[in-house]
Amino acid sequence: MTKARPPLSIENALFQVLGRIGIDEAARLTSRSTDYLRSLSDPENRYRLTCEDALTLDDAHQALTGERPIYETMGLMIEARNATRFADVAELRRRAVTVIMEAGQAHAALVAATCDGASDKELLAFIREGEESVGETTSAIAAAKAMLDARQHPP
Repeated sequence: MTKARPPLSIENALFQVLGRIGIDEAARLTSRSTDYLRSLSDPENRYRLTCEDALTLDDAHQALTGERPIYETMGLMIEARNATRFADVAELRRRAVTVIMEAGQAHAALVAATCDGASDKELLAFIREGEESVGETTSAIAAAKAMLDARQHPP
């Protein structure tokens, strides 16, 4: 019976490679036993594929099919980890755009409010734009504090 493997896992990629190039050829290429190689495709096994063996097996698979499942899986795993790891930075970057935009509008409204003949309308516009700018900046500061706290006190 075939064991279920997470689709985005080295064990699943190795299982695909072993199925394509054959377990005997994989054993010959890596100088590993067939039982050992089979066990590496088991996600519950504590042993893991070495980098050298991963490259060797991926090279053999690429020679047959033009595809590199182990390399592609590792790349997707790294991208997924980076997306999680840098999600807070991306969020802060998104907030930076809004903070800068709101600050620019507040600055323009302040200049308009200080011009000769400025009316209450210009003063009210500056107050509104200034408060929006402060609100966005405060929100970004809170996000940065949460980011710092999460980095200093990981779960």
